This record gives sequence, C-alpha cells and structure tokens, in this order.
Amino acid sequence: MMNLTKYFDLPEDDSAIIQRIAVSPQPITDLAKYETEEGCKLLEQKHKKVYVVTPQIVRIIRRIFGIARAHLNSAYASEWMYKECCYIKNLIPRDPWLPTALVGLGGTGKTQLIMAMERLCVTGGAKIELEGMPAYPLEPLWIMTMSMGSSLNALLMPFLAEVKGGNVLIVAAKIAFTNGVSLLVLDESQFITSTQAGHAKAAKTLMEATYIGPPFLFCANYTMINKLEKRPQQERDRLLSNIIPLMPEARGSEAYRDTFDGQLRVFGNAVASDSAVTADKYSEPMHNFVYGIDRKTAILLQHAWRICRAEGAEILNFGHIERAYHSELFTSHRVEVEFLKEQSIQKRKLRDDLWCNFVPPMPCNVHQVKSFDDEKKKRANMALSRSALTKDEREAYDYLTSEVAKRKRTTGTVVNLTKTDKSLNALQTAGAEMMEQFKSEK
Repeated sequence: MMNLTKYFDLPEDDSAIIQRIAVSPQPITDLAKYETEEGCKLLEQKHKKVYVVTPQIVRIIRRIFGIARAHLNSAYASEWMYKECCYIKNLIPRDPWLPTALVGLGGTGKTQLIMAMERLCVTGGAKIELEGMPAYPLEPLWIMTMSMGSSLNALLMPFLAEVKGGNVLIVAAKIAFTNGVSLLVLDESQFITSTQAGHAKAAKTLMEATYIGPPFLFCANYTMINKLEKRPQQERDRLLSNIIPLMPEARGSEAYRDTFDGQLRVFGNAVASDSAVTADKYSEPMHNFVYGIDRKTAILLQHAWRICRAEGAEILNFGHIERAYHSELFTSHRVEVEFLKEQSIQKRKLRDDLWCNFVPPMPCNVHQVKSFDDEKKKRANMALSRSALTKDEREAYDYLTSEVAKRKRTTGTVVNLTKTDKSLNALQTAGAEMMEQFKSEK
C-alpha cells in the first residue's frame, strides 16, 4: 500500500511551510500612468493574489492536516483492508467524523487558507496502484464551493461526473475511499441559503456531507454559525463541536505589519518615496481603520489611491488613507470596524453578523476608547452633582468653571473642600462660599 499520509506530512520548520504556500506581491510598474479606475482594478486583482503567511495560519494548517492524517491512519491501515473495502458497495460510515468549522469574519482569508492547503497537497498525478486492482487517481482533497450549487448533489457532481445514476451519497463515499480522499472541504457554506426556512436545509447539507467518509471541513462566517446555533441540540452537537477560529491579526503584531507591507508593495514606485506610507511607521493606525481584516485593508488602500490621484499626486501617503477612511467610499466598512471595536470594549454582541459566541472578540484600541468612556462618565457625574445645587450655587459654579473665569488672574478666597469630603452637604457648603466670593468679585 502506498504511503498516503506523505501528502499531509508537514516540515517541522514553519518557514518551510511558509515558503511553499506564500504568494509574494507583484508590484505594478508606473501605477500612476493608468487611468484611476483602471489602476484601482489592477490593485484589486494584485491584492487578491498576495498571500502573507502568518504564524496563526501555520497553526491552523497543522491542526487540519493532523485531522486528515488521523483519517488516513484509520481508513488505510493496510493493503488488504483497502482491497476489501473497494469491493464493498456501500461505504457510508455509521458513525462519521465530527465536522470541523473554520470560522471567521468576512475578509479574514478563509478561502485563501483553503487554497494554501491545496498548494501543499500536490500529487503530481499520482495514482493508487495495487496488484489485481484498477488504478485509482489519488485525490487528497475535494474542495467544493457554493459556486457549484446549493445542494449536496450539485456540490459533488464535479467529482462524480463519470458516474451515471445511483444514490449520490453512496457513490461519493465509494469514490472518496478508492481515490484516497482524506479531507472534504466546503467553502462559503453560508451561501447554501439565506432564508430563515432554509436554516434546516443548510444544517441538513452539512450533516449529509459528513457521511461521505473523509473528515469534513466547512468554512463559515459568523452569520452561518449563529444560524446553526439555533438548530436543535443534536445538530448543534455534531456541527459546532470542532470550531477553528481564523482571527484578524492583532494590533501591533508583526503578522499584521507583514500583511500590510505585502499589500503596500503592490503599489510599486507609488510607495517608493520617503514621503510614502510605510508598514513600519503606520501599521498600527492602519489596523485601527480596518480591525486587522485583510480585505478591508486592501479596499481602503484602493480608495486611498483614488483620493491620491484626485489630488493630482502620484505618491501614496498616510493622509490619503485617513481621508479615504472618513470618506463615503468606505462608509459600510467604517461602520463595521467601529462596531467591532466597540464590541471588543464591551465584550458583548452589537451586531449579529459581527459577533460569534465561539470566537472571542479581539482586543483592539481599548485604551483609546476607554479614555473617551471615562470622560463621558466624569461629565455625567458632574452633571448629576450640579443638578443638586440651588440656582445661586449653579450660577457660581458655572462662572468659576467657565473659560472667562479661567482667563482672569485675580486672587480670591480659597474654599477649603477636602478630597475626602465629597458629600452633597460639603458641596453645597462650598457652593455657598463660592457664591459669596462671586458676589464680592462682581
């Protein structure tokens, strides 16, 4: 029996994995020579191809490949076992593997991660060849996407094209085994259906996929997971027991700096000047604008280039990015980012599509928002204390805290209000003294 696990063997050194799956940025030569919208489309095209591999991505791939290896060791333990199963018509397992959900916000790179795994599993046209058996093409991965259709039959059809008739699930289970499929992947699973009545259909499709045999991995955004969380307990137990979160890279991390740098390099000589934006200097404020989400980073950079060209400039600087962030072009993304940051502070759901109970919110700019929140609380407390004063006391208080009073450099009677005595009586007493001082100064 040929060694099938070798296609899921990973080097111990992470850098060797990164070298195999990373896609370097391809700079656009003389970006400014293109008409603005043509240049932005070129940027979009190039940004989609860039793949910066971070430690988080390597950890996730190692985990998923470990699942595939466990299946291989179990299902293909010996040559005679393989031959025996090849003659069994119905290989649908009675107790299938629990599926795994790769969960992340839209734009965090779930599809790119699946493509990276595909690059790691190149077979070179290898076949499973045993004496007395037909030669079967080796297919470590079956990757399905919702562009293939919304039903399991439609999703599987590209892999069963040569088979006519029969129960699709039975046929798929047999071919998956004979061809050594070790991981079944469904991308963009949230598009199975978008209706409330279709939640059951989505759960049914995912459950059926587990009965093909190989471990099943489905990619989902928060909306899809939230829908599945409302399903009956027996479905939740199966579909939501193995969650792998794909998080935006953290603020201040080298991983986000490298991601931002990779996207900037696409601009070529438009970021070659000393006055241009750089990842080393601006990765943290950029993260503040995009919450570390790759797709939002790319989109904001494209809008920034529009503003850069509208101003007649050929060098992209951070000012263009700031103006793009506050422009109407980025409105929907800006609203989402602000919700995400606020959720990080409050640690509670503010929007259903931006919150998942299985994925903790990422700490982001807490110190900035907290100082603003503290100031609001301080002002609220001051307003409450002021409301307890008499009319004369309020007038004295308003005058003494006004800018006019601050500009006057006259001396006056010092009111002795100790730091430890903050009672309402003490405040009213001090207010009366202030009023007397106020009258005398007038």
